[in-house]
Amino acid sequence: MDQQLEILQQRAENGEAEAQWELAQYYWENPECRTPYDGIDWARKAAEQGHPEAEVAVGNFCEDHLDEPQAAMWYKRAAEHGNVLGDYYLGLLYKKGQGGLPRDPERAEQCFLRASKYVEAAYEYYECYQERVGDGEDDGWEQAIRALMKSADGGYAPAQYTLGMLYESAGSSKEAQSYLKAAADQKYPLAVKHLKAAADQKYAVVHTGLINSGDYETVLAHLKRGIKRDGTGVYSYLYGDFWEHNYGGLLPWDDNRPDIASRINMAAGWYAYSYMRGYEPALEPLLRCFLIENRIEPTPENIAAVEVSRDRKENLLLTHGNTTTTYFGIKPNF
Repeated sequence: MDQQLEILQQRAENGEAEAQWELAQYYWENPECRTPYDGIDWARKAAEQGHPEAEVAVGNFCEDHLDEPQAAMWYKRAAEHGNVLGDYYLGLLYKKGQGGLPRDPERAEQCFLRASKYVEAAYEYYECYQERVGDGEDDGWEQAIRALMKSADGGYAPAQYTLGMLYESAGSSKEAQSYLKAAADQKYPLAVKHLKAAADQKYAVVHTGLINSGDYETVLAHLKRGIKRDGTGVYSYLYGDFWEHNYGGLLPWDDNRPDIASRINMAAGWYAYSYMRGYEPALEPLLRCFLIENRIEPTPENIAAVEVSRDRKENLLLTHGNTTTTYFGIKPNF
């Protein structure tokens, strides 16, 4: 190996671009052999001779070290020399308007199309297409969808989520679940959140059926388990509803004791926790409980008059006239 390395070094020093690129990779793979910058130094020598892969590598180095204009220059050179990975990185800069380049979604779209053998680029091509046409379609729609499917089938989680949502909006639940689950299995946050919300909403339907049938004990048991893993706020909302109405009288709560919060106050706490976790339907009953707790008639006019705001710490503030209550977004003690 030492002899082979010596030969490679000699070829690189003689100006062979391919040898310079191979030597750069050797130093990156064996950092103990030289200083940290030997690899990029040889890559730059190869790039200056027009070696496309080296041009991309030098562009990556420049971008990592916050010299985006230089990165854009090297990506352009790589793309001009036929390296589609250079097109991909150049497309990202055009998409964001970085590296001294104008924000140009159409030019980015073309860069991504040329680089679409990579799943990331195929997905970005679809995204740029969607930004360009909005809710409409043109002759490029089928090509954009093929790119999205190629990216999703290639295992790219953002594409799997996007395609899953498209299938869901078209009513193709089997395909939607398949792609959304694939994205969630990779812990893609949007897919995980969506599937969790869908499961919680499905339970909410079951919950309503149990309430209507009078099976309150089963409802309460499910809710106590559900709020321990409530990621979307649905269980907290339903628990607030249970506290507000005390179905079946199952909550041993004495509203006349001055040393504990009232049942309505507990309901408001659960509604606030739900709303602050992003579950919008919890706001209306929260406003109602806020007014009741402050001895204000919960008429539609008074509910509409409640001001909803946040303080600097993102705590929730409800205000009606001179009355304000702060909710801190923590689970109530019970």
